[in-house]
Amino acid sequence: GATPRRNRTDWPGAILLLLTLIVASLSLNHFHDGPETFADGWRWHLPMHGVTAALFLMFVLIEQRVPEPLIRFSQFRNIRFSTAMVANGVLHMTMMMTIFSMPFLMQRGLGMSAVTTAGLVATMQAVTVAMTLIGGWLYDRTRSPWLCVVGLSCVAGGLTILGLDPSGMDIVTLFILSVVMGFGSGIFLTTNNTRIMSALSPEYRGFASGMLETTRQYGHTLGVAVATIGLSGVIGGAVTSEMNPAVLEGFALSAAVTAAITWVGVALAAYPIWSRSARISDSSDVIDPSPLGLAVARRTERG
Repeated sequence: GATPRRNRTDWPGAILLLLTLIVASLSLNHFHDGPETFADGWRWHLPMHGVTAALFLMFVLIEQRVPEPLIRFSQFRNIRFSTAMVANGVLHMTMMMTIFSMPFLMQRGLGMSAVTTAGLVATMQAVTVAMTLIGGWLYDRTRSPWLCVVGLSCVAGGLTILGLDPSGMDIVTLFILSVVMGFGSGIFLTTNNTRIMSALSPEYRGFASGMLETTRQYGHTLGVAVATIGLSGVIGGAVTSEMNPAVLEGFALSAAVTAAITWVGVALAAYPIWSRSARISDSSDVIDPSPLGLAVARRTERG
């Protein structure tokens, strides 16, 4: 028989995407002389942002012309897939912002011990891990898209409270907020990941998985960037080992900005529920045509 045609690797697209992400990350760092302010750093940041935009535009143009593109932009027309991908990046941004900046709030802002800080962060992570299992169990039995909305709303609500006035918070309040945010993160992660992987047809599962990881990693990068900008922008210098009331203001700014972005993520998670076309595609997940996939589909139909 005829030899099957091998797919060509999109090396130009891969290299351009790598360069775009590297330059975008560098553009958020302070590789310039002088204080970490816009007045002293705009000569670095603005050109780097421009280079990032130019590289991304080149990447998009190349992807539309190669026979086997690294990213099939046509798949982003799927509302359920696109909104879930952005919401995934938002959730991971909140996770990294919280983990990165919470120790500064508790130790440098509120004067709590390192042991207390570690216990609180570990508790939030433990709740998140536990709720990922429960979230998957709930979604298998309900297929409710509202689980994503409720989960991300818990995270957004916790960040909103943290962004109001963290100066008067005690360990009990922080513990409750951490549990609520861990609960929401775990519920959202499993549910949203499942919806992303089932939004596209089986031949694009690798692409969906790759985009899932891309948004996760870049969400982490943005989370650290938001926390760093908030803290250093208010303090005006490096965060020392001593208590500094300005840390409270810097953390509040970072939390408020992250909360605002997270509420946008909540709206994106809810949009497919309100959109008629997305509801139709969400009424039944894409069925895997393999024997195992068909067996699972028949079992689901029987309840």
